[in-house]
Amino acid sequence: MMEKEVPDGQENPSVRLAQNVPSAEGKQKEASAVLNKTVVDQIHGYMELYSGLEVQTRTDEVFTKQQNSSEVDSGIKLSNEPETETGVKLPDGAIPEAVATSPGGSTGGFFDVQEFLMSIESLDDADRNMETGCGDAKQETDIRRESITRRESITRRESITRRGTITKQECEESDTRQNSYTSKAKNEPSSVPISATENKAVGDSWRTDEQYILAIDVGTTNIRGHVYTKYGRLKGSASKQQKLLQPQPGWFELDPHMLVDNVKSVAHDCISASGLQHHQITCMGFTTMRATFITWDSETGQPFHNLITWQDLRAADYVTIWNKSFTLRTLNAGAKFLHVLMRKTRHLAASVLKFTSKHVTMRLLWVLDNIPEIRKRASEGKVMFGCIETWLLWKLTGGKQHVTDYSCASSTGLYDPFQMEWSSIVCGLLNIPMSILPNILDTSGDFGSTDSEVFGFVVPITAVIADQQGAMFGQCCFEVGDVKCTMGTGTFLDLNTGSKPHASIAGLYPLIGWKIGKELVFIAEGQCADTGNIVEWIRSVGLLTDVAESSDLALSVPDSGGVVFVPAFSGLQAPFNDDKAVTAMFGMNPGTTKAHMVRAILESLAFRFKALYETVLLETKIPLSHVRVDGGVANNDFLVQMMSDLVDQKIDRCHHGDMSCLGAAFLAGLSKGVWKDKEELYTLQQCDKVFEPQRNWPWLKILYHKWENAVHRAQNWYPSSH
Repeated sequence: MMEKEVPDGQENPSVRLAQNVPSAEGKQKEASAVLNKTVVDQIHGYMELYSGLEVQTRTDEVFTKQQNSSEVDSGIKLSNEPETETGVKLPDGAIPEAVATSPGGSTGGFFDVQEFLMSIESLDDADRNMETGCGDAKQETDIRRESITRRESITRRESITRRGTITKQECEESDTRQNSYTSKAKNEPSSVPISATENKAVGDSWRTDEQYILAIDVGTTNIRGHVYTKYGRLKGSASKQQKLLQPQPGWFELDPHMLVDNVKSVAHDCISASGLQHHQITCMGFTTMRATFITWDSETGQPFHNLITWQDLRAADYVTIWNKSFTLRTLNAGAKFLHVLMRKTRHLAASVLKFTSKHVTMRLLWVLDNIPEIRKRASEGKVMFGCIETWLLWKLTGGKQHVTDYSCASSTGLYDPFQMEWSSIVCGLLNIPMSILPNILDTSGDFGSTDSEVFGFVVPITAVIADQQGAMFGQCCFEVGDVKCTMGTGTFLDLNTGSKPHASIAGLYPLIGWKIGKELVFIAEGQCADTGNIVEWIRSVGLLTDVAESSDLALSVPDSGGVVFVPAFSGLQAPFNDDKAVTAMFGMNPGTTKAHMVRAILESLAFRFKALYETVLLETKIPLSHVRVDGGVANNDFLVQMMSDLVDQKIDRCHHGDMSCLGAAFLAGLSKGVWKDKEELYTLQQCDKVFEPQRNWPWLKILYHKWENAVHRAQNWYPSSH
C-alpha cells in the first residue's frame, strides 16, 4: 500500500504515532491508536449524555506514551495495576484518558464502561485484524465509529424527546451531526479530537473559543453570582449576605451604597472562584427582586432615602384608605361599564384594580408625601426613581444609564401592560410625576457597560430581568401554556400567556415576561406569600430539627390523621384574596403526633399550589402543557409528588439551584451571540427528577375539599388588615 505524500512543513499524523519504531510495527500501532482513540473520544460523549458529568482529557503526549507502553496492548486497561506514569490507579473498566469531574471541577471518579464495552465487539479481535494490515484496521475503525455516532445521534434525540421539546429542526441537526461525524471518521486523521461544539463533554482546558457569562441575582437578604460557560455549566460562584434594616416596626429597608458594594464584591469573588480573568467575561446579566425602589437626586447622585423593600408596610394605611375611597370605586365602576360596552380586557383589569403594599405605588406616594424635598426637586426635573435594577445600572455605568426593562417595569404597579407604557391613569390618580420614571429597554439588549473606575473593569451589561420572570426564562418556558412554579419564601406560579396580557378578576397579575426585539411574552402570575417561611416555622417550634427531614417524617405515617393546616401568616392571596385570614390547624386529637402535623403542613402547601393551578387553568382557558418547579422548598420529594398527584400532571424539577440567575445568563448570552436562539437553550436544560402522577384522584379530591372547608373557617378572622 502506497503511503500518501505529505507536503513539506506539515506533520504526518501516522509519523507522530510511530516515531522510533520499524515501519510495519508503526502501521500496526497507528491503526491501534485509530481504533482506541475513536472509542475513547466517543465514550467522552456518552459520559456527558448518561451521567451529566464534564470530562477532562489528558494530553496527546500521555495518550501516545501509554500507546507505546509494552504493558498496554489495546490502549484500554481493564485490570487493577500499580500506579501508571500518569499517577492514577485505575479500577476495572476505567478509561485512562478520561477522568469524570463535576461541573465545579472536583474529581468524581472513573467512568465505568463495562456495559458499553460489552456492546462492542472484542477489541482483541480488532487487534488480530490489524495484524493483516493497516488498511483492514482502518476500515474496522470507520465502521465502528459510524456505528457509535449513529447511537449517539439516536441517544441525543431520545434525550430531547424526554424533555418534550424535540422539533423537526433538532431531528435534522441530529442527522447532520451524524453525517458530519461519519465524514470525519472516513476523511480526517484519527488523532484529531472531536471539536468542542460537537462534543461538549470535553474539558474547558484546551478550548480557545470559550465564552463566559456573569450573572448576578440580587435578593432581599442575599446576593448570588455565577459564571457560566457557553454550555450552561457553572464555572464559579459566590454569594454575600446583606443586612435588612428595620428602623421602625413594619419598615424594611436596604442601604443603597452597601448594596452596590456587595454586588461588586460578589462579581469579583465569582470571577476569582471561576479561575478566570476579568477580560475573559463576555457579558453580564442582572436579575433582581421586584418592587424594591429608591429615589435620588440626579445632580448629586445622593439618595433621598434608603431602598424601600417589597415587604415594607409603612403605607398600609394608604392602601386601606385608597381602596375604600370614592375615587377608586368610581374608577372601578367606570371601567366595568366601559368593559360592557367595548369588551376590552384593559377595562376589565381596571374594574377590579386594588392597591397593595407589595406594589410600588402606595409606598412611593408615602415617600412623596413625607419627604417634601422630593416633590420640590421633581418639579425642577432633578429627581430619578428606580427599582434595584435601575439604581444598580445607574451606579455601575457611572451615571450614564437611567433605565429598566419591561419585566421589572410591569411589576411596579405603575405600568400599563395593555398599553405598553407607564400608566398615566395611575400616575395622574396618585399625583406621581412621570418625569422621574426611567426609560424602558428590551430585556435582552444593550444596557451599557460597567465603568472601570466604579466596577473595577469594563464588561457589557446585556440583560436585566425580574427574578420570577428570570426563573421562567431559565426554565425554558418559551411556549404558550408552559408553567413555572418557584417555591422559595413564597410560591409563585407563572403561566406563559403568549403575546397578550391576561386580565384577571381572581387576583392573577398580568406581567411582562420578557421582550427581545419584536418578541413580547406575557405571563399570568399567582402568588402565595407563605411557603418557605412555613417550613422554617416548623423547625423553629421544634417539630423538626432539620428541614431536610420533613419529607421522611411526612412519609412515616400513611396520612395526616385528620389534621388540616391553613398557611396564612401573610393572609391568603389568589384565589381567596383575604388579608384578614388566620393561620390555623384543625383536627388535632390525643393521637396526633409530630409526623401528622408535619404531613398536614406539607399537604397544605401542595393544596395551595393546586388552588393557584386551577385558578390559572380556569381563568385563562389555556391548556397547561408543561410544569416545572424550582426553589429550595421544591427539593422536598413528598411535596412535589403530591403536587403532581393533585393536578394530574407530570412535574419536572430542574437540577440548577438558581434558575433566576440562569435565566439572566441565557438572556445576556443571547444578546452577545453566545447562543444563536432560544431553541439552542433547550439542550442545556438539566432535569433533576421527573414526578409522574401516582395516586388515586378521588381520594385526594376528598382531602382537598376538606382543606377548602378549613380555609373558609380561617378567613375573615382579623377585624382589619394586620
